[in-house]
Amino acid sequence: MKRLIRTLLVLCLPLLLTNCFEVTEAINMKADGSGDLLVTIDMSASKDNLKAYLQMDKVQGMEVPSVTEMKKEVETVRQTISKIKGMSNVKTSTDFDEFVFTLSGDFDRVKTLNKAINAVADELNRTPLPTLKKDNFKFKDNEFRRLFRYGPDLKLSKEEFEELNFSARYVMETAKYVSVYRFQQPIKRVSNNKAQVSPSKKAVKLENSIAELIRGESSIENTIEF
Repeated sequence: MKRLIRTLLVLCLPLLLTNCFEVTEAINMKADGSGDLLVTIDMSASKDNLKAYLQMDKVQGMEVPSVTEMKKEVETVRQTISKIKGMSNVKTSTDFDEFVFTLSGDFDRVKTLNKAINAVADELNRTPLPTLKKDNFKFKDNEFRRLFRYGPDLKLSKEEFEELNFSARYVMETAKYVSVYRFQQPIKRVSNNKAQVSPSKKAVKLENSIAELIRGESSIENTIEF
């Protein structure tokens, strides 16, 4: 999922052009292993700045993609996922007034969702290096797992983080990554100590700043038992 989220952020506008943003990964799981996914990228807090940036060709040396170009890439994401057997009702939305972008779809099993994520990462890979295929989720018996492993392209040491310019650090400190998972069965245990279980015991929420994730101080990895 990391690659998908990062790709969508790039499509919506260069990350450093926003003051703050929030990424929400929401999954509704059924007892049979099927479910639906909704990814939301909310940049509405920076919408005035982003609207101004869209009128420019470059900002801080970076080319600003047009609305048409961004919509085309988002459609590529939708089409790529729609081609995966077991994915259905795949939809995207792009709101360039509020700068809120969504991707949603139904999956017949978690393996299908992993396959779709890897397919998007492969389709949008703009480097000469091959895309690394990996599982982001696992579901078996009475356990749901959100997998997350730091790679060299994500984790920064404290020293490396401090070497970033002030604007970059500010964006990462204020930006949030939120995970929300809902289940039909009551939750018995979660492995991530930052995760919050709802009063109904059928949903769990985990919130981190992007800076915490990049510095390796926290993780979105979680094992949820029913």
